[in-house]
Amino acid sequence: MNTKNLYLAPECLGNKFLLVDVTPNYYSGSTRMAEPVGFRYAVCVPALSMEKLCVKIAGQQLMDAPAFEQPVYVAFEGLRVHPYVNINGRMALTASATGIRAINGKD
Repeated sequence: MNTKNLYLAPECLGNKFLLVDVTPNYYSGSTRMAEPVGFRYAVCVPALSMEKLCVKIAGQQLMDAPAFEQPVYVAFEGLRVHPYVNINGRMALTASATGIRAINGKD
């Protein structure tokens, strides 16, 4: 079975995520670039028992990493979630999006 074109419905992960960290992404496919090609937004997913997920967004940095005193909940625009089997033989998820925005955590 070829899973290259298999994507999960983003609704499976819920509609809000807790932003944990923001780091530059230097990789385009498997090639390391000299300058960042985008940013990785590390989030905890409440719908998956706070499992961590990194979402790549190409282009400029859209949000800063949050201060630890104040939780920041976010929603993604154009979220695509792709399952794959990692080097340990376990299922993992990779994700990309077109945008990110802060939301009220009580929604």
